[in-house]
Amino acid sequence: MRKKISETANDSKFVVQDAEKQTEQIVDSVVTDGANREQVSIEISNAEYQQNFEQEQRERKKSNKIWFIIGILFNIIALTTVFIVEQGNGRGEVILFSKVLEVFKENYQWVILAVVAYLIIMLGDGIAYLNLIHCTTRKYRLRLGVKLGIVGRYYDNITPLATGGQPFQIYTLTKSGIDVAKSSSIALSRYIIRQFIFTIVLIAVFIYTAVSGLPFEAESHTGETIVKVFAYIGIFFTCLLPVFFLLVSINKNLGHGIIKVVIKFLSKIRLVKNYEKTLNKTITEMDRFQASVKYVMKRKRTLFLQILLAIIETLVFTSIPYLVYRSFGCTGANWIAIASSYIYCLAAVTFFPTPGTAGAAEASFYVVFASFFTIAGQGQYVFWALIMWRFFTYYIFILVGLTHMLVKYTIKAVKHKKATARVTVATSKVTGITDKEVEKCSENISETVSDSTEAITDREIKQ
Repeated sequence: MRKKISETANDSKFVVQDAEKQTEQIVDSVVTDGANREQVSIEISNAEYQQNFEQEQRERKKSNKIWFIIGILFNIIALTTVFIVEQGNGRGEVILFSKVLEVFKENYQWVILAVVAYLIIMLGDGIAYLNLIHCTTRKYRLRLGVKLGIVGRYYDNITPLATGGQPFQIYTLTKSGIDVAKSSSIALSRYIIRQFIFTIVLIAVFIYTAVSGLPFEAESHTGETIVKVFAYIGIFFTCLLPVFFLLVSINKNLGHGIIKVVIKFLSKIRLVKNYEKTLNKTITEMDRFQASVKYVMKRKRTLFLQILLAIIETLVFTSIPYLVYRSFGCTGANWIAIASSYIYCLAAVTFFPTPGTAGAAEASFYVVFASFFTIAGQGQYVFWALIMWRFFTYYIFILVGLTHMLVKYTIKAVKHKKATARVTVATSKVTGITDKEVEKCSENISETVSDSTEAITDREIKQ
């Protein structure tokens, strides 16, 4: 009897153990299935965003080209105008570039510091995005952080009002497997904090100059007045932006109401063609913005680091004109005077619609800084100083962005070519078909697979 009871107990024990194992397997499968479903959901939402973004870019392709050409033309016109003016003024003709190189050799440390300033700006971008990526995904992705910095600066400088950086950053992040919500949070958080810090610095400089007097006295009284007026208008609208951000982040319904009023007004004056489409898209972006603000505000360390990096970036960026000034052997003005003057220039051209504020940026710099070089006895270097300043604050971001894209597409083309070659060789060995026939077959298969993938993705999105 005891033996039977013992055997029964053992059997029950084994049954219980088997049941526990089966339960664990079921739980594991459910968890795995849930994770897979979540991943599939992320991939579908990313694919939908990418398709909409790519479609939007195709629709804007013509206007983007026009704006890019306009930016180039304004740059050429601005530089040509400054060159002609400098040739005919009392400071003497624009000297040869060989003479400029001799001056750079004598003041090489300041030229090196200008290069270092650019590297600090890009390093700050990389660290900021690396921190935000880790904060949202718990992964360190250094290459992606650096890539976001390059992409953001490039598209900001080739689109009107610097509106292209964040959308392309979000697109890049979704391509890297990060879902749309987190991608939006990463890109917008950095933008918002930089905007707030720049506004605070702007207000501080305007208060300082109001108390102590303007830091510059332009050679042209008319030019000085124009810069001042546009600077005051610029600071007014620049301050409105953070206030709008703040109101929207506090009250969702208020934000939606403001958006509806603005878009309705723009629709009436025919600046917005499709009211419903524009309204829905703007509200979606605003909701993402609100989520980004709340996300960052909850993470104190991340917020502190982002603010610190934004302050460093602003100070370094506004120091570039001073480094240019010293690179040409000038010593009359101090850093505060030149940096404050540059803040006025930035405020004056903030809402100029050309890519990189081309034309307005050169004009404001020339009006404000020509007097600094003249007083220092180096007026003949004004044209080359403008070129150097523009290079470290504008051209270099475009050149690095273009280089990045060229390298990216070259690597992609080489990989595709190698993969096609391997398929060609392997297929020809097995079937005995010629290389040209295999290549043609591979191209047809690639087109078929691509069409099938797009059809499947469309069906999944609709479901």
